[in-house]
Amino acid sequence: MAYFNKQYLVRFDQTGLDGSATGIVVTVNGSSKSYSELPFSNWYDENDWISYSYAETVESSETGKRFKLNSVIGPASPFQVSSSISVFGSYMPQYLLTVKTEPDGLTSIPGGGWYDANSLVTLTAPGTIPVSQGIQYRFSHWSIDGVSQGIGVNPITVSMDMPHTATAHYVLQYYLKVESPYGAPSPGSGWFDAETSITASVTSPWPPDAADTRNVCTGWIGTGSVPSSGTSTEVTFTINAPSSITWTWKTQYRIAFIQTGVDVDFTGIVMTIDGVGHGREGSMYWYDAGV
Repeated sequence: MAYFNKQYLVRFDQTGLDGSATGIVVTVNGSSKSYSELPFSNWYDENDWISYSYAETVESSETGKRFKLNSVIGPASPFQVSSSISVFGSYMPQYLLTVKTEPDGLTSIPGGGWYDANSLVTLTAPGTIPVSQGIQYRFSHWSIDGVSQGIGVNPITVSMDMPHTATAHYVLQYYLKVESPYGAPSPGSGWFDAETSITASVTSPWPPDAADTRNVCTGWIGTGSVPSSGTSTEVTFTINAPSSITWTWKTQYRIAFIQTGVDVDFTGIVMTIDGVGHGREGSMYWYDAGV
């Protein structure tokens, strides 16, 4: 007498993968199947047990691309065969977003990683990155795959329709400290891009319309990129280090020399001031304090 077992056809397949998929997609009762081996079908005796697992991620031969398992359509593993059935692993592509800075390694900006296809990712770069006393980097712009997104545009949104590299570009800056009690110094203290040509100056005498007391610039004392000293009211330099400029001043007083009693018809010298003769009109001189 012949005995027969009832059998059912069980099929394993996938959706969402493409020809770039590499590696194992599904393992059925210990037998691994790749993309090229799917669909996989086999006859199983009624009441046989089938254990299977789909890979959570499937790699791609294309750089920056992979596939993520979204769901499995069919009975949960393990299951007992009672009818013909198909089991599908549903995948969707993911793309890698690489986030970096230029110069490289300045800081770690959140947002890099794997994203589902067509996801929108917002990236925000810090406006400044401190380095040390008097040195920092300022944000300039973002680029995506080498294409600028516009000077100062921050944050940006990246559409993950393919692998992307987002780069935050920065400019090196140095701090210039300016000290002066008078003269409306220009520029004032602040950050300047490296290799910027700066012309620093003050207005002297100060105030310009002084009546009896004024202050006169005697020069400056500099550090860093500023020449160490000078005697003018202006200096030009290229900043390439933390720097300072201290404007130096002296105080002057006005002394008026006048006379009384000499008539207008007198034409000779009435007074001599510092060796210089003056008529009846007299004169006015500015003298340094302490002279």
